[in-house]
Amino acid sequence: MIVDELRELIIDAAPDPARATGVRTCGADEPLDAVLPFSSIAVLGTVVAIEDRYGITVRKADLARAL
Repeated sequence: MIVDELRELIIDAAPDPARATGVRTCGADEPLDAVLPFSSIAVLGTVVAIEDRYGITVRKADLARAL
């Protein structure tokens, strides 16, 4: 499932992956700030990981719509 893949990308992109494991079980609509310290850094790392893994470009407008 794509959500599970994205959750793993977020954990891998987090500055401290051990502290990010709560992402695996949080609600899909739960704000990352409630689950993950330094969520903005993890989001940036996740965008880079998505671009690398799926070969797509994430534009600022796309990111704004998602967040």
